[in-house]
Amino acid sequence: MALLQELRKTHPGDRKLMAAYGIAGLLSLAGAGALAIFLVLIRTPIFGIDWQGIYYRMLTGHTILGFVYWFAFIQAALLIAGATALRDGRRLWSLKLGWVAFAFTVGGLIINMVGVFSGADVLYTAFPPLSETFTAAPLIYLGYLFVGIGALLIAINFIGSVFTWVEKKASLESWKRMLGEIHISTFASICAVALIVPVSLTALRLFIPAFLWSIDWLALDPMDLPMDYRMTYSLLFHVVHYIPAMAMIAAAYVLV
Repeated sequence: MALLQELRKTHPGDRKLMAAYGIAGLLSLAGAGALAIFLVLIRTPIFGIDWQGIYYRMLTGHTILGFVYWFAFIQAALLIAGATALRDGRRLWSLKLGWVAFAFTVGGLIINMVGVFSGADVLYTAFPPLSETFTAAPLIYLGYLFVGIGALLIAINFIGSVFTWVEKKASLESWKRMLGEIHISTFASICAVALIVPVSLTALRLFIPAFLWSIDWLALDPMDLPMDYRMTYSLLFHVVHYIPAMAMIAAAYVLV
């Protein structure tokens, strides 16, 4: 009830954007769950469903929806809440930028799902050169680029919201006062942004060359490409795992 009261204080435009991200996140999770049910049915002999040919296609869709887009949408909704509802109803720095970020993320989801159901059975890793055998693989890399841009834009919007919170002639005391007054969830959001920004930049570093390679616009050494992709990918998704941990840490502080 207390959270709902805080949400009512926010500007209707900010509240609509927050709701759009939250609904999109829940739909992504529901889609991942639906595909998981199909995976179980296919692997359960008693049902006798002979869909083995599309098992990895559904597994790819399940992992992308459940790991990439559920996190991306919900984390963005939390950032908007941390920047507005939990700051006594203050405005988001740029509502237009927020919707642009949302459009990029939704666009990435659509592109990825078109790629998946067009036959890109590459899982969410899409390791080259194995992905070369799937003609729709470029859509996986392109979708990841879109969601990376969307995450970077919403993080920039959050940073702008935090900076406008402090007086233009910011002093150490004003920053100390701001950090002392903010909600614990807003503090967790600030910590998460410190991870989201490098993750987004690493995603661009990873998937731009991969996409150009997948459409034959960039010739890469077949020995260097897999190793470079694996190392950068491990760095990217290792850090991604820590972003939801910010919410867990905030919950732990509240419980204590």
